[in-house]
Amino acid sequence: MSFIPGRSALMVFLIILAGACSTSQLTLTLLKPASVTLPASIKRISIFPMPGQVSDTNSIENIDDIKLHSSADVTQILLGYLNGIYDVLVNSPLFERVVFSDSTYVRFMDQGRLYWEDLRTVCTHDTTDVVLILHKVVINDLLLLSEYVGTSLYYNVYKIENYTKWSFVQPFLEKTLVTLEDEDSLALNGMFGERGKPEQLLYKSCYTSGVMTGEKMSPVWQDRTRTYFTRPGRDMKDAAGFVEKNRWYNATKLWNGLVESGNRRTASRASYNIALAFEMNDDLEQAYSWIMYADSLRSGKHILLYRNILDERIKIKPILDQQFTGK
Repeated sequence: MSFIPGRSALMVFLIILAGACSTSQLTLTLLKPASVTLPASIKRISIFPMPGQVSDTNSIENIDDIKLHSSADVTQILLGYLNGIYDVLVNSPLFERVVFSDSTYVRFMDQGRLYWEDLRTVCTHDTTDVVLILHKVVINDLLLLSEYVGTSLYYNVYKIENYTKWSFVQPFLEKTLVTLEDEDSLALNGMFGERGKPEQLLYKSCYTSGVMTGEKMSPVWQDRTRTYFTRPGRDMKDAAGFVEKNRWYNATKLWNGLVESGNRRTASRASYNIALAFEMNDDLEQAYSWIMYADSLRSGKHILLYRNILDERIKIKPILDQQFTGK
């Protein structure tokens, strides 16, 4: 079982009815590992509330095709990056505390610079260990499609490229723990004109970029579908009924009995279901042993697919362990 303090690598599942007469489906909520492994010491994070200095003209450099209204709040648009990354990090079991700092930093506002003393104040105020800072933002836009839809409105499609540079810093050590430079490209659309809201489109781009960056640096929960057998025979049907009531112990007792039956097809399907029961407990080694046994009795597309799924989960288990424990 993966060692994840306070949380399992698997959450509650939801039964989904399937169309096939001999199978049904359920959904497992599993952890997907981050693509970037952060130092295990990063557990309590303050996100600095300003994404860099804003132009005096209230504009965004390199934005040409998207025409912002004079009343647009560029600061709020750029905060989309921080809101997006916050929504990911705060819901990840990897971190103990993630907050926006609500302190005021006069020197930063006046000079556009941060000092270690200021960042130590952030961590002390927020009871956190590190500060996450968005150092740099570059946004490029390109109009891909424009269609007039009447009443001075246009349906426009834009390609928006985001380049960002993030750093986790430990102010008490006066040290940068990790820096991540990220880039992404999005195709977004909307109605524009006299009543259009181009700032909403840009905010969505910034927010989505923040989410994508957060998912690279933090394990996230994802739903994955699993198939299990409900036939043939009365015992298989009764076991499926127990599964629907989340009574896995009762279901497994019936499947164990069927494994000893002389029918290889039934024994194979029961073994497959037992493998799924072990995955429900996050015991991947036992799950893999049972799916291999099911395959040896009688193979099939469901068994081969599930075998590959378990093989992939076993491969990423050490990655998740390292991201949570640092070992």
